[in-house]
Amino acid sequence: MKARKIKNLITCTLASLLLISTFYDYISPPSVEAAESRKVAVPYGTINKYMRWEDPKIVSYPNSEYGNYPSTYQYSDGGFTGTLTAKRIILRPKQKVYHKDAIYRTEYRTFTQTYSNVYGGKNDDYVPYWVGVNEDGYSGNIPRVSLSWTDNWVRGRTASLTQYWTDSYFREFSSEVPEPATYNGTHYDATTGQNVSYSLPKSGGLYSIEDKKMWIRYRSLGRSDWYDKNANYYLGFMSNNSTSYYAGNWTDAEPGEAPDRYYGLPRSLSPADVKIVDWGWDEPGVVHADFYASLSPTNAARLVYSSGSYYWRSESGKLNKYRRGVWIDYDLNVPVSKYRQAYSGTFALPDYVRDYTGTATYQGTLSKQVFDHWDEYYTSDQWDVEVEYEGTVYSTNLTAKSITITDTNNASVTHLVKGRQYKATMVVGNNGELNVGAYKVGFYEQGTLKNQQDISSHNSGTDKTLTYTFTAETAGNRTFMFKADNNNVISETNETDLDNTKQKTILVNTLPTVDLTYTPNDVYEGDTVQVCSKPQDADNNPLTVKIFIKKDNGTETTVLTKTNVASGSQQCYTFISEVGRYDIRTTVNDGYDEVSTSTWFYSKPLIINGYVDHTDLWKIQHAKEGNLAHQFYSGEKFLLDADTSPYPTVYVKATLNAIRTDNSLVSSTVPLAFKTNILYKGELYDETFLQYPKNLKVGPATFEFEVKYANGVIKKDTVNIEIIADSYKTFLLHRRY
Repeated sequence: MKARKIKNLITCTLASLLLISTFYDYISPPSVEAAESRKVAVPYGTINKYMRWEDPKIVSYPNSEYGNYPSTYQYSDGGFTGTLTAKRIILRPKQKVYHKDAIYRTEYRTFTQTYSNVYGGKNDDYVPYWVGVNEDGYSGNIPRVSLSWTDNWVRGRTASLTQYWTDSYFREFSSEVPEPATYNGTHYDATTGQNVSYSLPKSGGLYSIEDKKMWIRYRSLGRSDWYDKNANYYLGFMSNNSTSYYAGNWTDAEPGEAPDRYYGLPRSLSPADVKIVDWGWDEPGVVHADFYASLSPTNAARLVYSSGSYYWRSESGKLNKYRRGVWIDYDLNVPVSKYRQAYSGTFALPDYVRDYTGTATYQGTLSKQVFDHWDEYYTSDQWDVEVEYEGTVYSTNLTAKSITITDTNNASVTHLVKGRQYKATMVVGNNGELNVGAYKVGFYEQGTLKNQQDISSHNSGTDKTLTYTFTAETAGNRTFMFKADNNNVISETNETDLDNTKQKTILVNTLPTVDLTYTPNDVYEGDTVQVCSKPQDADNNPLTVKIFIKKDNGTETTVLTKTNVASGSQQCYTFISEVGRYDIRTTVNDGYDEVSTSTWFYSKPLIINGYVDHTDLWKIQHAKEGNLAHQFYSGEKFLLDADTSPYPTVYVKATLNAIRTDNSLVSSTVPLAFKTNILYKGELYDETFLQYPKNLKVGPATFEFEVKYANGVIKKDTVNIEIIADSYKTFLLHRRY
C-alpha cells in the first residue's frame, strides 16, 4: 500500500556522509527493501544484589527488581534505522560463594471430627464454624463441612377435663331433655400455644338444678292407637251397639258427654291442677275390635281376645265390640325442672419439640514441615548488567482493514432497523515502515459522505480504530463504506491501489406494528371471548402472527399461529371463559424483527345467593318465641330473595324441598320476579301446609335457588331451613307433639 519507503541510512560519525545520504534520499526515493530483524545487548554497569549464581542469569523486561532501564533503543547501523524494544535483562556474576542449607518438605493430613450438642433453637449460627486440632505435630483449625438437626420431641401428654351442659328450658320429664351424647370443645395448650379439640363422654346422668310448677296446654289423644286395655289412661266411649253408646250415637258431631276427670299420660295431679279446655272425637268413626285387630299383630296385642274374638275392655272390665276415641285439651299445672348433665374425660395433647440436637462434622487438611535433604549452591553479590533489545529496521502504506456495524451496545447485527442508532467501527492499518502525519478518514452511505474524522498521526505497524454512530433512515439494502486518507494528503509507494477503502452492504428493515383487542369488553364466566391481532408492516413483508394466553398463575400457552399473513389483515382466536384473570399477548414477525404487545382482563363469576325470610308479623312472633332466623312454622308465608350478577338472565326460580306429616314429598317451585339487575323476589304460601296431615313435617327442609344466565351458565344455591311446628302451635308453651 501507500508506504513511502526511505532508504536505510548508514551510521557514520562523519557529518558529511550523513548529509550526502540524506540528500540522495530527498531527490531520488529508493525502491522498497525488505525489513530486517535486529538484536543488540547494551551494557548498563554493575548492580549489588545477593542471588544464586548463574552465568548468565536472564530475566524478562521490564523488571524493577534488577533496575530500571530504557525500554527502547534507537538503532542505526549498516544502512538500517529503527527503534528496537527491550526484551530481556542479562546478568553476569562477578563472584562465586559456596553454600549448604537444610531443605524441608511439607506433609499434609486430612482430619475429620464429629460433635453433637443440644440447643434451644435450630440455628446454624449456634454451632461453631471452626474446631481446633493438635495431633502428631499437626496444629490448626478445620472448618465445619456439614450440619444436621434432630428434633427432640415430647410425646404422650394428656389432659383431663370436666364440663357441664345445662338445658335452656324447664321440662316436665327428663326423657324430653335433648342433652348431647358428648361435650365437644377446645382446650388451650399453653405449652404449644395450640387449641386442642376434645369430645367428652357423659359422667353420670341428668340431674335437676332448678324445680318449679308451671301451667301447660296438653292434649290427650284417645284414638285406637293410644288405647291401653290395662289402665285406660286415654278416653274413648265403648259399647256393643254398632250405632250408639250410652251417651249418644256414634255419628254425633261431638261426644255426648263431657270428660269427668283427667285422662292422659300418668301424672300426680290434684283436681286444682287440672282444667278441661275442650274435647272432641279423635277418630273419623267408630272402630270395630275385630277389624282393628286384623290390621296388624301390634293392633291385636292391644285388645282382649276372648272366645275366638277381640274386644275393647272398659275401666269397669266390661268387654265391648265398638269404640270411638276422644281427644281432650287440658291446662295442667305440672312440676317442671331445668336439667344439667356432666361430662368428663381425658384427651391427648399435641406433641411438641422441646429442643434440638445439632450434629456437626468438621473436616480440613493441615500441614507440617519435615526435613527432606541438603541444598548445596553458589551465590554472588555483584552482577554486570546488559539489556537485550530486539526489533525490525524498516526502509508508508495505509490500509482500510475492516468495517463492522453493531448496535450501540457493540452487539453484532444481521440487519438494521429503521429509526434506530448503530455504530460503525473502522480499522485503518499502517503497514509501511515509516510513521505518517495527519490525514482524514471518510464514512459514506450509498456513496454520500456522512462523516469525516481526523487522524493526527499514525505510527508504522499499528492500527487506528474509529467509530461513528449513525441512524438508519432509509429502508432497503444499503451500502456503507469508509475511506482511509480521504483527503489524499499521504504520499504512498503505490498511490493507485484500492486497499484504502472497505465497504459493507446490509438490509435496513422497518419494524412491523400490531394492535391487540378482545370482546366483549366486560367478560363473565361462560362468555364467548374473541381475541384479535391486527399487524401492519410498511415493507409489506409476509408476517407470522402468534397469540398467547395465560390464565391466573398458569403457564402461557400458544393458542394461534398464522404464517404468510398480509399486512393489515386481522387474525382472531375464540374461547369460552372461566372465572379468573387472562393475560393475552401477541407477537408479529416480519422475518427480520419481532414486536409484541399485551393486555389482560378478568372473567367475573356468575353467582346466585338465596335468602328465605319471614313476614313482619311472623318476625314479631318468632322473636317472642326465641326462635332462630332459619326456623319456620308450617303454614307461614316464605319470602324469597335472590342476589345475582349484573348479567341478563333467562329465568330465576326457587324450589321448596320438604316432607309432609304423612311422609309425602313436597317439591314446590315459584318463579322470582325481576326487581333490579342484581335482585329478584318472590314468595311461597300454601294453605295445605296448615292442614294435618298435609302440613310440613317437623325437621329440616331446603329452598334451592336457581338462575340461568343468557350465556347458558346455570348457578344454584341451597338455603337450609327448619320446620319447628304447625302455625297454630305458636300459642303453646314449650311442649311439642
